[in-house]
Amino acid sequence: MQCNYNHRHHAYWRFDFDIGGASNDLVLEYNTYTGNNGWGNGWHVKTTEIARVKNPSSLRSWAVLDKGSGRGYHILPGPNDGVADSFSNRDLWVMQYHGLEDKHGNQGDRFGDDLQFYLNGENVDGKDVVVWYCGHLSHLASHGGDEWHHAGPNLIPFHNWD
Repeated sequence: MQCNYNHRHHAYWRFDFDIGGASNDLVLEYNTYTGNNGWGNGWHVKTTEIARVKNPSSLRSWAVLDKGSGRGYHILPGPNDGVADSFSNRDLWVMQYHGLEDKHGNQGDRFGDDLQFYLNGENVDGKDVVVWYCGHLSHLASHGGDEWHHAGPNLIPFHNWD
């Protein structure tokens, strides 16, 4: 281990699926406690830009699909992805695509990701959507120098949302 003390890594993935074209995206969230709102038990639509945290007790996950074809991807939190903390205080962001927002950097809040700065409540239903996902990987000094740690979501493609 390069740093012989307990520390965390925050790995970010930016997904712009553009299935069937850039626009016409739909984002859904799954929670075990949600009824059927037209997309099946547990699923509900996210219509505006949001930031979310994982909720393992409700099996929270997400899906992005093309409204025209019904094709998309299920985004499942990975088993080593950890939880948000004061440095990176969210796990997933859903945003309407804007090219200038791809250069996240030193603007916005004082947290490490600075993605909160770009959330302004824009409509994402049927728009070109970008999803950011963060895996929070802990390194414990007591575990030794194993360099082969991994974190990140599992992406499961689907062909019809029926």
